[in-house]
Amino acid sequence: MAIAQLNFDNDNNSGDGVNSVDIQVGLSFINASLASSNLDAALAKIDQNTKKNVKKMNNNNEEKEENKVISLTYDDFLNNIDQIWCTALSLVDEDFESLTDDEEMTELFHTAIYRTFLSPTMYSEPGSSDGGAYYGLDNVLHSSKDDAKNLGDCQDQETQKDSDHKDGDSDSDDDDVESSFVDKWRETSQGFASQHFSDMSLWDTFRSMNPWLLFAQKPIALGVLRSMAAMTEQQGAFPHWPIGSHDSGCMYGTHGATLALDALLVETPDDNSNDTCGTWSHSAQTIGVAIQAQLLAMATTSNTPNGRNDLDHYLTNGFVSIESTDKSATYTVAYAYDDYVLGSISTILESLNLSIISHNDTLNAMERSSNYKNVWSPQNLYFCPRSNNGTNGNGNLICPKDPASPLIDKQWYTEGDAYHYAYYVFQDIPGLIENLYDSPQQFDDTLLNMFTKSLDHPFGEPVPNEYYWAGNEHDILYPWFFNFGPNCTHTQEWTRKLTHLHYNTSPHGIPGNDDYGAMSSWLVWASIGIHPLPGNSKFFIGSPRISKVTIYLTQLLSDTNKKNKIKKYDKNDDENTYKLQIITYNNSD
Repeated sequence: MAIAQLNFDNDNNSGDGVNSVDIQVGLSFINASLASSNLDAALAKIDQNTKKNVKKMNNNNEEKEENKVISLTYDDFLNNIDQIWCTALSLVDEDFESLTDDEEMTELFHTAIYRTFLSPTMYSEPGSSDGGAYYGLDNVLHSSKDDAKNLGDCQDQETQKDSDHKDGDSDSDDDDVESSFVDKWRETSQGFASQHFSDMSLWDTFRSMNPWLLFAQKPIALGVLRSMAAMTEQQGAFPHWPIGSHDSGCMYGTHGATLALDALLVETPDDNSNDTCGTWSHSAQTIGVAIQAQLLAMATTSNTPNGRNDLDHYLTNGFVSIESTDKSATYTVAYAYDDYVLGSISTILESLNLSIISHNDTLNAMERSSNYKNVWSPQNLYFCPRSNNGTNGNGNLICPKDPASPLIDKQWYTEGDAYHYAYYVFQDIPGLIENLYDSPQQFDDTLLNMFTKSLDHPFGEPVPNEYYWAGNEHDILYPWFFNFGPNCTHTQEWTRKLTHLHYNTSPHGIPGNDDYGAMSSWLVWASIGIHPLPGNSKFFIGSPRISKVTIYLTQLLSDTNKKNKIKKYDKNDDENTYKLQIITYNNSD
């Protein structure tokens, strides 16, 4: 719903004989009255910023300027937007001076960072009485502020004093202007932790985008986590793909819950100093408890909203049968990963005496996380659908005639083919190599063959590549998996090469739909030469395209003892020289 306010000023002549018309539009997903209130709230905020700027320009000559009523112009709005983006984009400071051979990297990198700010959507409305009204998945009005209080927030992050974070670590070599931008964003962004977010394609974003938010934008990540927990309560199931106040149910599994696991892994669980109310650890633990029971219900109880296909057979026999769905291999490996996430969240909560499910449920979930083995074809070296037409429901594997046909044989796998799912074991790549391959070298050779063959794809990005498909998410972590094998330099080679092959500055410069920042965040990670393993505390090492990058980490104001920035140095000279020579951490090799 929208409300527009039109002001016609006959005296406002631009000088060329044309009168200007200013149109101010307020939006609301709730009602027209709130659209007007949202517009008023936005105008008041911009007005406040404009007054601050006027006061700065007048310096100390006229202090009463602070209370002067200012008529906002289009330029005021434009300047305010410029300030917001300059502040946000200042959080990543890179050095491109030596990249004479890589001129497009500056534009690529900044554009990718920009796109990571475009989603998810802040769905709560600032013009409401408490600044947090939204329609939930139950089609009932809720308050994101109340959600935050119920999910670990003892006080509104926005109301904390500036002094709360000025005692944290600082760096004497920071530029004053740069520091003011960083401090301003850190202060401004705290409010995101108590807002409600929607428009989240969680299957797409759990690999790269969600970890990027957790790494660099903790207040936003916390707001997303609280939103997912609130949605879980509202619809009695963890969300698949929320859009506005509706869960589309698109894609499979509960992979989005990985963010809750990652949040628990960020801090040391037994660090009691971080467990006080309002800190990251306390919030992460509270959210883990809030979603734990529903994740278990979805994994073990039939007819649960957003529940699993062929659940009874999966629980009894360890795989989803092809008789229930032709995508049985996809569902089996996906459910195994989701069971790992459930079991890992529960293991951490158990260690803190917070778990609300039984120890046996936790053990069973961890045991089911190995079910990917039940649909593995040792002859073909990929996962295949399996039949229940056999002894005790254990039938034969039914593999596709052509494993590299994402269009012809798409019915066998969700949005892909056998190669796209051949390494879909994010929870246990060492186990995949040890138990299902003859040797680590065979794993390395097979994975390398997939990437080499992907170079022969003749159709460009719009048509799915039969081998490595950069334009969809199921396989975008695979180039990092060489780190588990005998030749980690293949990760350094291919992560660098893929940024050149699939990303450029043309209008078609990303390898498909950005999927709410999934493609762009992958480029950010690859460009700085690291990538997190979702559901794990490890980072993969690649080969950076950037000489030096400083990332100012946006922490919660309540976590005042956390480091605020990290630095990463030393890109290799060109595309063909990719091998890392030395890695330092905290100034030590």
